Amino acid sequence: MPKRTADYDEMIAKQLQKDRKFAREFVIVRVEEEDYTIQESLAQLAKSMGQKEFAELVGISVSRVTELINEERKLKVETLQKYLKPFGLELEIGLKKVA
Repeated sequence: MPKRTADYDEMIAKQLQKDRKFAREFVIVRVEEEDYTIQESLAQLAKSMGQKEFAELVGISVSRVTELINEERKLKVETLQKYLKPFGLELEIGLKKVA
């Protein structure tokens, strides 16, 4: 696979910053097609769009974003919900019989 360029990364960052639907799809694809966890997907989103921009959008400090990116702690369901909300996403937890 060819190496991505700085121009490409900058273009993606700008698109993520200005288009929440694009950012939402960014998260969904990583979870549903690339087997990222929700937390990993949010960390990748924050890293790709910019820590400051993600922090402002979600309403948290940049230090919290750094913790997310560095996987310093597992996020609670309520925290994941807060981080997903600006992108029009929410968690759905269910229970089903397996046998």
